[in-house]
Amino acid sequence: MFAETTKSTYSSQFKSFINFCRDQGLQPVPANNTTLTRYVAFLARTKVYSTIMQYLNIIRIIHLECGIPNPLRDNWYLKSVTQGIKRGKGNTSNQKTPILPQHLLYIYKLLNVQHLKDLQIWATILCAFFGLLRIGNITCSKQPNCIHRSDVTVTPKGLILKVTYSKTIQYRERCHYVVLPYIKGHPLCPTSPLLRFMSLTTSCSDDVPLFSIPNVTGKPCSPLTTSLFRRRLSGLTSKCPGLSGSSTHSLRRGGATWLLTSGVPVATIKILGDWKSDAIFKYLLPDTNSKFQLFTIPCSKLQKTTSTT
Repeated sequence: MFAETTKSTYSSQFKSFINFCRDQGLQPVPANNTTLTRYVAFLARTKVYSTIMQYLNIIRIIHLECGIPNPLRDNWYLKSVTQGIKRGKGNTSNQKTPILPQHLLYIYKLLNVQHLKDLQIWATILCAFFGLLRIGNITCSKQPNCIHRSDVTVTPKGLILKVTYSKTIQYRERCHYVVLPYIKGHPLCPTSPLLRFMSLTTSCSDDVPLFSIPNVTGKPCSPLTTSLFRRRLSGLTSKCPGLSGSSTHSLRRGGATWLLTSGVPVATIKILGDWKSDAIFKYLLPDTNSKFQLFTIPCSKLQKTTSTT
């Protein structure tokens, strides 16, 4: 019923609740108000309000699976405790720092793109940034639903990547097409390193993940895994000034922020990144100069009105 990432999340949350009940000698199903509020208080020691609410969702699922009414619904006692935690701890979300073009240029200097593995990482970084892609689109986890070599189309203006599965495309009901522009002679051109990487890995078949590297031992090609990409990107960003608190999602957020500050309308960015909700507004982070620039035209009109008066 659930996607692989969702199953993994629910599994860890399920273990957390069951282990808590076991350690405290409480009955997990059906859960009474004492069990629920004590569990919430336990979570509040290390987690913020929004995370606590996510952890409570597994309790709802467990009860529904057992044919028992959801104990969270219309529960004033539980709501009063969670609202108290929200008021006391706040609800600040830990947003990751966006990776912007100036950061990419610094990262580029840390890599030797003449080496295949560095070229692999660099092409993946630019692909995620310009394509506003999620990590699941470009790397492999348990279930390889990422972009494959056969999903790449070369055009005079750049590359077109076909996305057949993502967070917003769960049942392969449609395709999302991502364009990567060709920026001639620029170090941040996403097309050039990707084409070069593909030309150096022609021994990989078209049905393997895009960022796969052939093995010299004759074994199948090795895809770029999610854990490896996270580790490599973390090592690079840790050396980059101003990038504390960044992650792989910082590439998607950084690409969206860069487009916004460059004057691209939010509605267009939403289409380019295949956002289906207003969650895009959590990713966009215009800098201070861009905010001041928004007042340029209104302030000039205000000055004309004042001088006329």
